[in-house]
Amino acid sequence: MSARVWIGVMQDGHFHADDGREYTAHCADLDGYEVEQVIRKRRSSRTLRQNRWFHAFMRPLAEHLGYEVEDLKLAGLIALFGTDVVMGYTVPTKPHTSDLNTEEFSDLCEWFVQKAAECGFVVLYPEEFKRQHRRGAKGSLGESAHHTSRRSLVPGELVDSEDACASPAASRRA
Repeated sequence: MSARVWIGVMQDGHFHADDGREYTAHCADLDGYEVEQVIRKRRSSRTLRQNRWFHAFMRPLAEHLGYEVEDLKLAGLIALFGTDVVMGYTVPTKPHTSDLNTEEFSDLCEWFVQKAAECGFVVLYPEEFKRQHRRGAKGSLGESAHHTSRRSLVPGELVDSEDACASPAASRRA
C-alpha cells in the first residue's frame, strides 16, 4: 500500500482530515500494521504562476546586469534570508527558490523588482505585460537600455556593491 498525504486541521490535539471518510477508511485498511505518522504545519510553496513570472524577468535582468541567472537568484536569496555556518563554511539559509513559501517568494520578487529599478531596468507585472501585448507590443517582462557581457556573480557581490548596476567591465576596473 502506498503512502498517502492528508490535509486537515489540528483541533484540541486531534487531527481532522479534510476528507474524513476517506482518511478513516484508509486508517482502517492499515489496522494491525506498524505505521509512521508525520504531522507538520502545512507549507504553501511558491506557485507555478509566480515561478513563471519570476523567470520571465530574471533572464533579461541577468543579461542586462551581466550575471548568470542562478548567481543572481542566489545573491537575492542571501540578501533576503541570510546565511548559516555549516562545518565552518558559509552557506545560504535558503539556497533555492523552491525552498520558499508564497510570501517569501513574493518578497524575493519585490526585492528584485526594486534592484532592477535602481539599475534602470523596467520590470512589467503580468497584468501590464498582457495589456502591452494586446496592443501589439513585443518584448519580454523586463527591458533594458543596453546589453552587457555575461559573468559569474560572487554571492553577495550585487548586494554589497556600491554600484551593483555597473557593467562587469567597469566593476573589474575598480
